[in-house]
Amino acid sequence: MMGAVSHPLNWRWTFHILGIAGLVMVPLAVLSMWEPASVKASREARRRGKTSYSIREVLVYLLKNPPFLLLLVAASVRNIPGYALGAWLPTFFKRNYGASDYGIPVGLAIIFGGGLGSFLGGFVSDRLSSRWRGSKPFVIAGSQLVAAPCIIAVLLAPTARESYGLLFLAYLTAETWLGPAAAIVQDVCMPAMRAQASAVYIGVITIIASSGPVIVSAPSSN
Repeated sequence: MMGAVSHPLNWRWTFHILGIAGLVMVPLAVLSMWEPASVKASREARRRGKTSYSIREVLVYLLKNPPFLLLLVAASVRNIPGYALGAWLPTFFKRNYGASDYGIPVGLAIIFGGGLGSFLGGFVSDRLSSRWRGSKPFVIAGSQLVAAPCIIAVLLAPTARESYGLLFLAYLTAETWLGPAAAIVQDVCMPAMRAQASAVYIGVITIIASSGPVIVSAPSSN
């Protein structure tokens, strides 16, 4: 959607608008979000005698946590092509279809496809987890297996219009991994460490994924 904004406005204004929207969301988040009381956390605190951990203690714990490390590697690898696809979509539609009005359809596909996919991933994994505790990794794996041919179809579609439609399906299926993956971080970490563990998880996969556009640009520039 911000791509659509960039057409009539300068690209710098796109970042200004995002910044303003972020400032508006801050008071809404403060007023609507709170940390629920956790009986499990209080029991852990009484048993261990502490309710908070230093970043060093958290890092040592995470480095000795195989499920967290496996998830970190998997999410980082998954995020690399995701960032690459998002960054190179404008160039793809220009070169392959000569499109100049791709901003709105691409933005709509990402917002509604990706948003709905994220919701469905969390919803389905929660429903399955109530019956089968280990279902979240399978929801992630299954969704990515379905997403792969959809993404390939986006790149091979004969027309831009067909590619836009397939892009919606691609984001609908590809982004379902976000909710279950974030939930796994909470599942495999102690309650008093969950916030810092989530920060480490998001920071690492984002930094690694930022290499995606650069990796794609290397062969395409030859």
